[in-house]
Amino acid sequence: MIFIYVIIVVIFATTSYFLKKVSFSGAVAGAMISFLILWNNWVNFILFGLFFILGSVATKWQFERKRQLKVLQENEGIRTWVHASANGGISALFSLLALLFPESTSLTYAATAAIAAALSDTLSSELGNVYGRQYVDILNFKKGKRGDDGVISLEGTLFGILGSVLIAILFGTLMSNYSVILPITIAGFAGNLMDSYLGATLQRKGWINNHFVNFLNTAFAAFLVVLW
Repeated sequence: MIFIYVIIVVIFATTSYFLKKVSFSGAVAGAMISFLILWNNWVNFILFGLFFILGSVATKWQFERKRQLKVLQENEGIRTWVHASANGGISALFSLLALLFPESTSLTYAATAAIAAALSDTLSSELGNVYGRQYVDILNFKKGKRGDDGVISLEGTLFGILGSVLIAILFGTLMSNYSVILPITIAGFAGNLMDSYLGATLQRKGWINNHFVNFLNTAFAAFLVVLW
């Protein structure tokens, strides 16, 4: 089975590279992350792939308008190893832990919550910057500027909730375990909110960058499920 997993993730990474969705480093990192996720749980591999597809579509959506608004993702939206690690590293880590401690099912759920948080944050950011009408600072809800760290909109928040709900429902349905839908949904969206909070505090002060914020956002969601 390991050999089959390797073939699957190599095809996934190679296709992403030739479609110019990831850089070479992004393809390599994505393959390693995907392998650990797939080895532990095939449903989470599908969900991670779904995150990548929807995230890429959301990034390219209204691309020229985002360029004009100066909210375009760096590197023209092409993911590097940094993006892969920031958004998928925690899910891969908890997948590895789940392989080492198979009796602890919460570790697999934590990996799922990390994916939910990554999709929630991506949709909030990419689509919120396009469809948002009013932007506020998450710390004090005073008027904020579109695209600034820690600034959110109602529309972006709703897209974020939708992303988290989508991952949670798909996981619960495919695993025939509906009891995990609520905790994964809450944890995924909580990770999204944590992302905005960290953006408004530590990132705004220049102490951490956006990639580390994304990493902490997914970690927060994962640990919430473990503690549930």
